[in-house]
Amino acid sequence: MKTLSILIFLFATTAFAQGQGGKWEARKATVLENADKRIAAINELKTCVSGAEEKEAFRSCVKAHKEKMKTLRMGKKYNKGN
Repeated sequence: MKTLSILIFLFATTAFAQGQGGKWEARKATVLENADKRIAAINELKTCVSGAEEKEAFRSCVKAHKEKMKTLRMGKKYNKGN
């Protein structure tokens, strides 16, 4: 009986996982898109900081990056329900 219940569980979870294929692909695409956005933001920060010659310019770079990351995080929160 125990073996039968294990087999039923395995078949049920396998069938469920196969049914979730579209959702997994969509989630994967979303994660990759968000990663690309974060990488772009970090590259912008790196370029800005490299070109900063004064303390104020450096602070401006960091502040702009912080705001950009904040908007990216807020966008993820609002898109989470979709």
